[in-house]
Amino acid sequence: MSDMLHIARGGILASRTALAVTAENVANVGTEGYRRRQVTSVAASGGQTTPQTRPTGGQGVSVTEVRRAFDHLIAERSRAAVTAQASSAAHLGVAAALETRLIPGETGLDGRMRDFLDSLSRLAASPADMTTRSLALSSAASLAQDITDIAGDLVQLRRDTFAQAGLVAGQAQGLLESLEQLNNQMAQIGEIQTAGQHPLADRRDALLSELAGKLPISVALQADGRAFIRLGSEAGPALLDRQGPARLSVNAADRLTLHIATPTGEERETRMLGGGQLGGLSLGLGAIDMARAEFDQLTRNAVDSLNQLHRSGIDLTGQAGQDLFHIDGWLTTFPDATADRVHVQVTLSPPQTLNQPLELVFDGLTQEWQARDQNSAVLASGRDQVILPGVTIALAGAARDGDRLSLHPVSGRAVDLRLALSDPRTLAAASQFNVAPAASNSGAARLQASLPSEVAFPGAVDLIVTDAAAGVLVLRDVQTGATLDEGQVGADGQVLLGGFTFHLAGSPQTGDSYTLRATSAFSGNGDVAQAMAALRRSESGTGLLEQVSRFQGDLGIRTAAAQRNSDTAQARLESAQREESALGGVNLDVEAARMVELQQAYQASAQAMSVARSLFETLLRMI
Repeated sequence: MSDMLHIARGGILASRTALAVTAENVANVGTEGYRRRQVTSVAASGGQTTPQTRPTGGQGVSVTEVRRAFDHLIAERSRAAVTAQASSAAHLGVAAALETRLIPGETGLDGRMRDFLDSLSRLAASPADMTTRSLALSSAASLAQDITDIAGDLVQLRRDTFAQAGLVAGQAQGLLESLEQLNNQMAQIGEIQTAGQHPLADRRDALLSELAGKLPISVALQADGRAFIRLGSEAGPALLDRQGPARLSVNAADRLTLHIATPTGEERETRMLGGGQLGGLSLGLGAIDMARAEFDQLTRNAVDSLNQLHRSGIDLTGQAGQDLFHIDGWLTTFPDATADRVHVQVTLSPPQTLNQPLELVFDGLTQEWQARDQNSAVLASGRDQVILPGVTIALAGAARDGDRLSLHPVSGRAVDLRLALSDPRTLAAASQFNVAPAASNSGAARLQASLPSEVAFPGAVDLIVTDAAAGVLVLRDVQTGATLDEGQVGADGQVLLGGFTFHLAGSPQTGDSYTLRATSAFSGNGDVAQAMAALRRSESGTGLLEQVSRFQGDLGIRTAAAQRNSDTAQARLESAQREESALGGVNLDVEAARMVELQQAYQASAQAMSVARSLFETLLRMI
């Protein structure tokens, strides 16, 4: 009789425990990070045979533990998916910002470049018209401003991306500290499968998943539930161990670098950030740096081509052309302690005779900045600005005694681009000479000629095709008829003769000739303006508009690739989340059915208890 009572009692206790666990699952169906609990029960064995006793039957059921639905491998796959998705999303954000700033269109870089080249075509048609000259100069200024604005936006985007990386590193630091607190609590409680550990384990796994979104991690779970963490793989630097959490910081002088300082004083730097937001931002910084380098190169190509042609021409007053654009400036380098407190703006003005590095030092006694040369000689000083030949340095912020910063002259950066001319008359639209084909020419070739600005025009000359089949040309003096030079046209249609660069396009015939004569002021010659306008496209695909289009297209291709990677990573994350949810998620239908089943088991055990009590009372009355 007592066996029946014990069996019924065990069934009631087991059902009650299982009902409580099921109710907890249902109550936490919407709780973030909660993992389903499940009861593990075993049949209680009866007494065993001994020399003095006979074997007895089973003793009902007993609950061995309340387990938390968790699988280490599934958790690792889920964290890896979180890391990959966070990385691709961060990279996509930067790539999309780059593409947005350089979207093609009328108001984009290609539109500004097209407007400028169109203005040069109009100038070539009316080179003496002052209104046309003013509009061309205004269009050149607009193009220069647009290029410097884009370059400045790329610089700011890099700063913002680095600032975001610093924020992410700080968030990762906070998560490591929270995990350290959980580790201490788990160590006090003990084994991981005790009921008191389950809420802590839920919180731990949620924090680990969040940390995996910041940077790639490898997690080693201890028997008591503590999580020890390394960066990347098991061989990576420790982020959290028995000594406590490491201190994290970032710098991006070149590539994004994570600085790790352990509680024991060991320090380590790594650029191997293969995932998480930090990994994606590292890729983003690389994309920005690549875009800046390409944009600088594109700007240099345009400036070099335009300046070379402009210098070969003469302006409206008959003077030799000067540079149309300048692309030199100053690079400011701050120590880390000064960068956030002091702001510097450098303005250039002609004539610029200063071409040596400078050091600015703040004197706390006089409250002035001193500009010093490489020998520490003071060149100039001032409170809010320092004025040097061709260079004005404006300073603002909370400077401290002894603050220093360095300035170095640089060239070739798009951010330094500016228009070199201010007077429309100085636009060198005319070439130094006119090219006139002879009326007797039987061929259909067109001659283009250029002469470097440093080479003086030799006077009237004739260029004669002496052998069209072999491409042989002869340069002769018009007055004397003397041969000045002779050469053969190359595969690119060009030949260098007497300092001139000739390009013969079309089909010349033997005996065709072209006469080159010096251009006078107000002659109406717009050849140089036309040559600059013709830079928009070339047979080799290196025209200015073609370079701009290719640059914008490359950014679009990279953004599309980043989008595909993000979509793939998102799909893998969703798959991992479904797998994890299938293991540890709460299904209300399943839990409801389970609750009904347990309720019936509880009632049945209670009924068995009632029957046993009734039988026991009947026996007592029979005595």
